[in-house]
Amino acid sequence: MQPNFNFQRYTNIPFPERKYLPGESIHPSKHPEGSHIPEVPSDMTTFDIDTWRHSQPYLYAIDLFNFGYWWEAHEVLEDLWVQIGKTTVIAKFIQGIIQISAALLKDSQSVAVGASRLVARGLPKLRLRSGIFLGVNVEDFGRDVERYFAGERSLPPQIMLRGLKV
Repeated sequence: MQPNFNFQRYTNIPFPERKYLPGESIHPSKHPEGSHIPEVPSDMTTFDIDTWRHSQPYLYAIDLFNFGYWWEAHEVLEDLWVQIGKTTVIAKFIQGIIQISAALLKDSQSVAVGASRLVARGLPKLRLRSGIFLGVNVEDFGRDVERYFAGERSLPPQIMLRGLKV
């Protein structure tokens, strides 16, 4: 099932012309046209709990996630995850979103076992935080993920950022 395409955008960065689906299309690193993800303006500030709302890579990754570009969201977030140091609380949270994005990609390809394994790894990382963290209502998002993968929700979960003036 496709996400709700009327959902709010957080950036003006164009979406890729195509979605990458492992096993169904050419991997972007091997594609004759190269990467299909538009260049995301890099931020000069360090990504943290006070600056996330100004991070174009983070906001664009949320756009990608919400519009079903799960592999692309994973890639953009992975760059951010590496940049911020993989083991910080913020990095663990980002890794949780990466794993949920990968789970949704697996689910879209009917790979249920892979999807449930990724959800089982991702949700605990998200739940290291509570309340609103990096603009995400952790409880609501976690509940939406659980409900979707339990078959209680037809549309994939989306992330509506809080504390952001758009």
